[in-house]
Amino acid sequence: MNTITINPGADIQKVIDSAASGTTVVFTPGTYDVSNVINLKSGVSLEGQPGAELLSNGSSGLFQGLGVQDITISGFTFDGHNGGPGQGSGAIYLDSSTGDNNGTPSNNINILNNTFQNWTNSSDLWLWGTQNTYIEGNTLKDGYQGINWATDAGTPALNNLVISGNTITGMQAMAIETAFSSTISNIHIDYNNISNIKDISLSFVEGPTGGNFESGTVWGNHIDGTNSGSTLLELGNYVGPDNITVANNVLSNAQYGMMFSHAGGAAVLDNAFTNVQTPFSEDGGYDGTEWIGGNTVDGVTQNGWSGHGAHGTEPALYSPLNGSSSAPAPTPVSTNPAPTGAVATSATQHVTVTDPPAATAATSPSLADHSFALLNQYLAGGGFQGVDHGQIAMAASHVASWQNESFLTRPQH
Repeated sequence: MNTITINPGADIQKVIDSAASGTTVVFTPGTYDVSNVINLKSGVSLEGQPGAELLSNGSSGLFQGLGVQDITISGFTFDGHNGGPGQGSGAIYLDSSTGDNNGTPSNNINILNNTFQNWTNSSDLWLWGTQNTYIEGNTLKDGYQGINWATDAGTPALNNLVISGNTITGMQAMAIETAFSSTISNIHIDYNNISNIKDISLSFVEGPTGGNFESGTVWGNHIDGTNSGSTLLELGNYVGPDNITVANNVLSNAQYGMMFSHAGGAAVLDNAFTNVQTPFSEDGGYDGTEWIGGNTVDGVTQNGWSGHGAHGTEPALYSPLNGSSSAPAPTPVSTNPAPTGAVATSATQHVTVTDPPAATAATSPSLADHSFALLNQYLAGGGFQGVDHGQIAMAASHVASWQNESFLTRPQH
C-alpha cells in the first residue's frame, strides 16, 4: 500500500488530486481547518491518526464524492463547528457521478471508526444511491441528523448498505433515515446504540414513489427513548417484496416502540421492550401481512399483536451480517439464532441472500393512533457547489392518510 503522510496546514485537495489510485493519505495528529469542501478521488483512501481533526468553518461540508469508487475514510474527528452546509447536505456527501439517477453510483465506500460532532445545521452523512457502502464503528453526536440514505426512482438496482456498530446520540432530528425509491437489497441496520434523539430515532421507510425492497435487517440495535421523541422505530410504505427482519432489538423508555404503516411482509420477533407505553402502533394502515412473532414486553413474552387479527404467513428470515463473506441463508423462525459476535469493521463484505415470496395481501388503511412531528428540511443555498442535492420535504400529520413515507426528493430545475 502506498502512503502519503501530511500535517496540519497541508493543501488536502492538492494532495488527493495528485495521489495515485491505491494510495492512502495519512493525516498526522492536529487540527485541519477546512473552508471549502474537499472532493474525494476514486482509489484514494484517507486515514486519520489518533488526534487528527477536520474542522469546518461552520458553513462548509468536509468531503464530497460523485461516483467515486474504492475509498476508505477512517480514524478522524469531523467537527462541524456548530454549523454545516445546510440540511440538504452533510459532513460527508456521496452521490452518483452526475448527481442524479442517470449517473454511476459511488461504490465500495467504507466509513469506519470516525467521530462526527457539532453538525448542528446538517447531517453527518448524506448518501444518495450509493452501493456497497459500509458505515461501521463510528460515533455521531450532538448534531442535527445522523445518517440519511436515499435513492431516486429509476436508479439502477443497488445492494449492500451496512450501518452497523455505530453510536448515535444527541440529534435534533433523526439518528438514521432512509427513503428508497428503487430496487435495493441487503440493507443491514444492525447493532447500533441510539439515544437522545428528538424526532423518530430510526426511520426505515421507502421514498415518495416506493421501491422494490428485496432484503434486509434491523437487528440487535439498542434504542433508548429517554429525552427523545415519542417513537423509536418506524417501518412503512413498503410496496416491493418487503423482506425485512426486525429482530433482537432492545427498545426502552418511550411512548411508542414500533410504528407500522403498510409494512407488509416484515417479520418482527425476539425484540425486547422496557418501559414502552405502546410497543406496537399503526399509522396509515396495518396490512395484516406483517408477521409479529414472540416479543418481550417488560419481561413478559407476548405473541403477536393483540387486536390485529392474523399476523401473516411465517416468513423466511434474514440474518444480520456476522463478519463472513455472505449472510447466512434465511432460516425458519423456530430455529433462528440470536446474534453472536461482533460485526467486522475492517473489510468490505459482499452479501448474497435468497428472497422469500413477496407478500400479496391487499392493504387496508386504518386510523393513526397518534401523530408526530416529522422532519422539514429544504436545501438552502450555499451547499456543495455544482452538486444537484436532494431536499427533504416531510410533513407532520394528524390524519389517517399518513403512510410513514420519507420524502427525500431532488429539486426541480
